This record gives sequence, C-alpha cells and structure tokens, in this order.
Amino acid sequence: MAAEIDDLARRAAELVEGTQRFSLEIGGKTAAMYKKELKKAGIAVIGIGLLESPDFTTLSEPQTVDLVKMRVSDLGFEEVATTDQIFRRAQEIGLQLCPAEVGPAQRLADKEQELGNWYAIGMEPIIYPNTDRPMIFALEHGELGWMSWFLHCTWAEPGRRWSPETQIVFNLGKPNANGDKGNY
Repeated sequence: MAAEIDDLARRAAELVEGTQRFSLEIGGKTAAMYKKELKKAGIAVIGIGLLESPDFTTLSEPQTVDLVKMRVSDLGFEEVATTDQIFRRAQEIGLQLCPAEVGPAQRLADKEQELGNWYAIGMEPIIYPNTDRPMIFALEHGELGWMSWFLHCTWAEPGRRWSPETQIVFNLGKPNANGDKGNY
C-alpha cells in the first residue's frame, strides 16, 4: 500500500506541474455578494440552497488558494469510486478539500470551460436545506435556452459512485475556511 501511495503522490505532483493547476482568489465576500455577482454575470444558480445554507461559509479576508483539477482516474481509480474513496485518496497524497466558496468563486472566474463540460468541487459536503442529502458544488458549461454557465450542486453521499473520467477540483494543501485541513 505504501508503494501505491508513493506512486499516487508522484502522479499528483506531475499534475501540479501540468496545465490543470490554477490559483483562485476567495474570501472578502458574503454569500449574498456571491449571489449578486453570479446573477449580474448571467450565471444560472441551480441549487441555490447551498449558498443559502448556514453551513456555507466564506473567509472574511481575501486570500489566494492553489487548486488542481483532476480526473478520478488520476487518483488511481480505474473503475468507479465512491465519494469517500476519492476524498480519502486525495488527502492521502497531500491534497485537501476546498473551502465551499471555491464553487461560486471558480464559477465567476472560469470563462474557458468547454461547452458540454462539467466538474465538481472537492469540498466538505453541505446538507441541502429541507433534505438529508449531502451536496457539493458543480460547474457546468451547457446550453439551456439563453443560459450557458451554471453553478449547481450534485449529490455527494459517501457511497455515491463517480466515473473515472469525472473531474474534481482539490486544494493543494492550504487550510479550508474552517481553519482545518478539510479531513473527510
């Protein structure tokens, strides 16, 4: 197992050197400010409940986080893997869960997303209001009438199965908004 973890850490380090690494400024905004900016930008927010949840928190001061977008298969899963398996493996190789506000901040920032593409934000799931379903943010560039940019949420129960081709964004190691390392 140790050799497998070392190999995965090397693969993650290679990705860090690749084009899927990026920095994002977060913090200094409230959920209401994000909602206003998303609306002004013409972004459809499907699943607004995550932004309205008391569990959605933001940093009071702006800071830059270093992130990496990777496929589930980049974490060593050749077949489907569960949310729990994916998040644990990411943390085993030194990645961290993202602060929740990476979802709306990245949606505002990512104007290069290919049409038909979607990806998830690896974050501590938030229980969607009036349900018992843990959800995480997902960003999509699709076409639905006059809208094409979406911030929505997707189920993230521990046992949910994800395709090896699914892309997920992780934090390259800075603490999350709660000040911990996002242990899953």
